[in-house]
Amino acid sequence: MDPAIGFFRTSGQGKFFTKTKTNWVERDLTVIKNLNSIKMNYPILVSVSNKSIIGNLLEKENPSDRLFGSITAEAICVLNGANIIRTHNVMATKDAITIASKLSK
Repeated sequence: MDPAIGFFRTSGQGKFFTKTKTNWVERDLTVIKNLNSIKMNYPILVSVSNKSIIGNLLEKENPSDRLFGSITAEAICVLNGANIIRTHNVMATKDAITIASKLSK
């Protein structure tokens, strides 16, 4: 299951955006914080790498400036119940998830 982080906007271009009247950042944060609650025994795939939610939270417009925020968010997603992470930073994300998982137990 993919909770569609980054695809709900108050405005947007393209057929993949869903228009919403609520705050899209708050929506995506709520989903990330509650992955274990929404998974309903299905594996969850999360993609937050370089997304605009990371840029919004860090106030960094350029996606190439979002590396550390992306890796942190990905590790937290796994701790919150994500089973699969789609990332641009495979080795760094793997290392962060390994450490976060070992330290959280």
